[in-house]
Amino acid sequence: MICHLAIGQEIRPNIEEKTANRDSFIRQQDSLNFSKSRNIKAAEATIDQYQLITIQRDTVVLDTSLHIDKEFKFNELRKDMFALLALSNDFQGYNKLIRHIDFNGTSPELGAKAKQYGFYEKSDLRFYRTATPLTELMFRTTLEKGQYLDAVLATNLNPRLNISLEHRGFRSQGQYDYQQSESGAFRSTISYNSKDKKYISNFFYSYQDFKFEENGGITKKELQFESGDPEFLDRSRIDILHTNAKSRIVGRAFYYDHSYQWKNWIKFSHELHYDSRFFQFQQDAANSSYGDLIISGSVDDKIKKQSFENNVSITLNRSDKGAWSVGLKSLFSNYFTPSKLITSEGVIPNQLKGQDLLLRGQTDEQLLGHHIGVKAEFPIQSNVVGKSLRAEIMPVKDSLNFSYTASVNYQERAPDFQYQMYQSDYENFNWFNETSELQKLAGLKVNVSHKKWGSLRFDLQSIEGYRYFAVQPSDELNTYFDDLKNVGLQTADKAIQWSAFQYHNRITRGKWGLDVRLQYQQILQGNTHFALPDYLGRVTLYYSSDIFQKAMFIQTGVRAKYFEAYQADSYHPVLGSMFRQNQERIGGYPMIDLFINAKVKRTRIYFKAQHVNSSFTGFNYYSAPQIPHHDFVIRFGLIWNFFS
Repeated sequence: MICHLAIGQEIRPNIEEKTANRDSFIRQQDSLNFSKSRNIKAAEATIDQYQLITIQRDTVVLDTSLHIDKEFKFNELRKDMFALLALSNDFQGYNKLIRHIDFNGTSPELGAKAKQYGFYEKSDLRFYRTATPLTELMFRTTLEKGQYLDAVLATNLNPRLNISLEHRGFRSQGQYDYQQSESGAFRSTISYNSKDKKYISNFFYSYQDFKFEENGGITKKELQFESGDPEFLDRSRIDILHTNAKSRIVGRAFYYDHSYQWKNWIKFSHELHYDSRFFQFQQDAANSSYGDLIISGSVDDKIKKQSFENNVSITLNRSDKGAWSVGLKSLFSNYFTPSKLITSEGVIPNQLKGQDLLLRGQTDEQLLGHHIGVKAEFPIQSNVVGKSLRAEIMPVKDSLNFSYTASVNYQERAPDFQYQMYQSDYENFNWFNETSELQKLAGLKVNVSHKKWGSLRFDLQSIEGYRYFAVQPSDELNTYFDDLKNVGLQTADKAIQWSAFQYHNRITRGKWGLDVRLQYQQILQGNTHFALPDYLGRVTLYYSSDIFQKAMFIQTGVRAKYFEAYQADSYHPVLGSMFRQNQERIGGYPMIDLFINAKVKRTRIYFKAQHVNSSFTGFNYYSAPQIPHHDFVIRFGLIWNFFS
């Protein structure tokens, strides 16, 4: 099986950022100018000649080293999962321990977000610039039968034309019955610049397919799980809700941007992005926990969304003082189901379609020793998006010990389409919300860091018009599974507001290191619609050393993670989404991992013993109500780079 290397802001290869702040839209440099054409052999090339370029034109350099951040990111998402809690099987879904508004989103999404954490989004793109052909392979074991294999091949046909072919293949059976997940994800990129370096273009295409078996959760948790009965330590023996349901999510996308530097002071840019994806839930026969069917038989629910974004802009460069940019953004969106639904309460349409046109402006300035960036969009024709504003400030030069950034964001955007209209063969999961009001999203972020004392981040966020899935209010006292059929759409009657402080520090003494990350967060308004643990933390103690006369470098240690018990969201298979519940609390348990990693030349080897405390700290480790976190498991994997 050939697989794909995950790359991006959240899903990324083994690369090291060279920009000051990867969340910043203030551009430090345009990095797509290639070196002079000449043939280079692998033995002559240096590591900084293997580069990846983001959509924002920032350069990241291939990083083949081994350090503690690589340990945190060696997982199926290839990102630090401090803010997430995985369900029983890889890619099956994730509960959020920390919530951040995505201000990079340009339009409402499809929905079914619990199934899309492994998707490669537009912001995850990296275009390659390589001196010689580059291959990177990643292998990782999964839960029970299966494997994760991730591969990328990047090369240049000449120093001005680079291409890449990437594929990821994944399959994991899981520890519990009927919860297999599998996926395939293909991506290809092309980047080109003209000989005079005035014309630059980039292209990518992706196809992604995720398939899941859905078991609905365990039905006798006290008797078969929490009791620790040895008979059920083989988790496949535990009773589950059903064994006849499957879900699938498929996406196709292409992206093309090109720009022309007409004069030193003026540049013309054009960008196209098409994205199409669908979510499908199928079941051989109805399950009473979800209610009755409209027409008896099997279940086959499907929703699909298409979007096409077209941007044009003119940028005026003002030497070293900054730049101004103005342009137009056109967005076409089309969300649909197979057919209309006529009920006694009215007609649920099978399509929501609209067109948006916005005026865009951006300025990057240098003032009083600071980069100041402002980006704004104003609607000319509004359907699913409205006004947006982002402002950011950071010092031009950080001191040796101290740095800081601050940003403020505001955005108006419709909720995901699944919250606007949905159709199902189950009677209870059909709705059409005709309101045209947009959600109002706001956020303030301040980040201060010191070389010795660590970094402190403060976030203040707000959502007005927040829509979510929740168990509908009822006078009856139902069980968890009785309430599954009562899950429906709700809208918060007032703005949801929450704040968070996150502290991070890494202390090294000789060959020993200590990495500490702590988060305290509080819901200021709307805690009946929203739930988060008040605090969570992770501590990692590790030892690093060269061995075998420096032929191998090792890093070994122990990691512990803990979060306060809270009323976490639960997972609904029919919707492919998480929903708010108020019956059960999860958390209040530690998760301890042991690891030993090694590097030999350009190969990194990872060996992990995950959740080693599962058998002796109590069988109460749930990732969501009725869905336990996985038991103790040993993981092995490697990442191998080839240069030729």
